[in-house]
Amino acid sequence: MNIKTIAVVAFAVLSLTLVASATVLQSTDVSAASESPSDYKDAMIWILGNADGDEDIDANDISVINKMKGQSASTYKLCDANNDGKIDDSDARFVQDMIDGKSEFIYYIDYYENVCKFLVNGADETTYIMASNRCSARTAVLLCKNNKLSDYKLVGLDQSSFDETEFGVKNGYINGTPIKVIGNGYSPEGELVSSLEKTYGKVVLLCSSYEYTNSKISELYENDDNVQIAFLPSWEDHSVNGVLTTGYLLGGVHKTSAWTQTTEYYAMVQKYVGTIDKETAKMSESDKHTVMCVYSSVDNGSGDRTRGVGSGDMENTEQAGGKNLARLFGTENQTINYTLEDLAKYVKDVDVLIVLAGKAFDNGPSWMDKYAKDFADYINGYVSPKTNIYATTWQLNGAPFMVTMAFYAKVINPDNPTYKSWSVENIWKEYCDLCGYGDRSDMSIDSISINSDVHHTTISTDSAKTSDDSGIYLIIAAIVVAVALIVAIAWFYKTKHA
Repeated sequence: MNIKTIAVVAFAVLSLTLVASATVLQSTDVSAASESPSDYKDAMIWILGNADGDEDIDANDISVINKMKGQSASTYKLCDANNDGKIDDSDARFVQDMIDGKSEFIYYIDYYENVCKFLVNGADETTYIMASNRCSARTAVLLCKNNKLSDYKLVGLDQSSFDETEFGVKNGYINGTPIKVIGNGYSPEGELVSSLEKTYGKVVLLCSSYEYTNSKISELYENDDNVQIAFLPSWEDHSVNGVLTTGYLLGGVHKTSAWTQTTEYYAMVQKYVGTIDKETAKMSESDKHTVMCVYSSVDNGSGDRTRGVGSGDMENTEQAGGKNLARLFGTENQTINYTLEDLAKYVKDVDVLIVLAGKAFDNGPSWMDKYAKDFADYINGYVSPKTNIYATTWQLNGAPFMVTMAFYAKVINPDNPTYKSWSVENIWKEYCDLCGYGDRSDMSIDSISINSDVHHTTISTDSAKTSDDSGIYLIIAAIVVAVALIVAIAWFYKTKHA
């Protein structure tokens, strides 16, 4: 091979490398700009027509649908706005009707991945809501602003929620609206739901999953348009998606007060959880403190258990920057029983141990203080004296989870300057104001730390995770090889003609 041929080859390699570089670096942006999420769970709102996957239905969704015409509706479910199995012009028109407030019905994806039809109330109609469990009730209270809105009223609760201080039922009323019990615990009863249907004409029953709701309730009203039952996540993973989707179902088409509540809620989530996500993204694995959330038999005999992979407690602590040691107990179940010997074996040197209590609002801060101290005595000798023990309540699951996230972020990362400036109590008050609770002394969430210091131990961890930059690294390597080849040719040529 002569010198000219070698030079041409080297130049070709460099040129092709630069072209490939441009292609690789641009491909992600093109894809993100033109395609809808192939997994609807990556979207903020699980409404068909939310083609771009964000937190609203707008003109951009129509643009995405137009780009996706002819693609698989089963793959890109959110583009198939009218649920006819095709992505075409009719979907763009359907979304335009949603934007213009003309839709009489819309489609959404529920907790069980079913596509469901929802009949939209008229802009001037009052929407009456029932909730089958605590977390669904928290969503309902938020969207109804604790019954301070004229066009949205919470009218039915399960017995547990009805009895708890948290929801503020007084003499059977919440802010002047009568509240009826629709069942015992998590099982709404057909005749009780029907009684509210007779009273109000149309009602919406908010549920989360069959685990927390009688599965037969949906069969009773399968052909009754006056009772709409929505199964949406309200407790474990995707609780924010559940709240936003519920908000759109109830008020998104006509942009009513419930939708205003929804958008203000999402702004609060972004304010705190968005900040936490950015702070956690800066951390390497070796920066993270170990943590575990536990429920204890000290709490009225509820049993010694932790929450494992797939549970909200684990996901929230890890999202807040902790390394949750519940993984050491196994990955198959969300709820994992443990013994004190298990604690000594697996997590004796855990940095932060958070004990979660129920009925905190009913029992008050003094009870929480005693519970935390009793728990510290209970596990004395089974964990390191350096372990920091905190107590909080699981009653902040569901819609107010950003308050729990702020608490987790502060106790897991005590030296983070952003979190140092946060007051969990003030964040909770901000959420209570959004919900219309006002200044309720019976809703204080002051959390008690048993140890005053957080000890900064060096934690042995796996290698820090990195993003997938392999394409960029290959490009750089190719450029280096091409340049080296050119330099070698130049040196060879110079030596030969010296």
